[in-house]
Amino acid sequence: MVTKEQTLKTTAIYSDDQKYSYSLTKVWDKDKPKAAFIGINPSDATELVMDKTVMNLMNHLISNDYSQVEVVNLYAFRSKNQNGLINRDDKLEKANVDYIRNALRGSELIIVGWGRDADGKAKYKEALDTVKREILPFKDRVKCFQDKRGNVNCHLSVGCSDEWSLVSYPFE
Repeated sequence: MVTKEQTLKTTAIYSDDQKYSYSLTKVWDKDKPKAAFIGINPSDATELVMDKTVMNLMNHLISNDYSQVEVVNLYAFRSKNQNGLINRDDKLEKANVDYIRNALRGSELIIVGWGRDADGKAKYKEALDTVKREILPFKDRVKCFQDKRGNVNCHLSVGCSDEWSLVSYPFE
């Protein structure tokens, strides 16, 4: 008989009203490599609750010998529906890029996870341009998920199976 025990340390950084989530960090072994994940905007995931994206991300990272992840987003405003992003406060969003920069530092792997539809939408252009400038110096570490049909920059909320793989993010 084998008994195993694991501790998961989670840290979330929110605005005072908790309508903005700047960073969500999950650490299950501080001595192994760290990954950073950049989505569009936070939804349901908290320091205790895992949404589909965080669950699929962690499962993939655990299977590939990573032991910590910091989740950041193009926007910090929490909304299940991306149309809700029109309600964000630019003043509260300004701090977001600092959290993205911090997540990139010390990450051996950076996963772009904002989904393939975001790259072509004008409403995300400014945020995407800002974040792409931040990740460009780490270009060799920037990956995204590819599905079995060859689609790249797949969003993890639609599922992550054994058939998905990490590939270099196509900057252009």
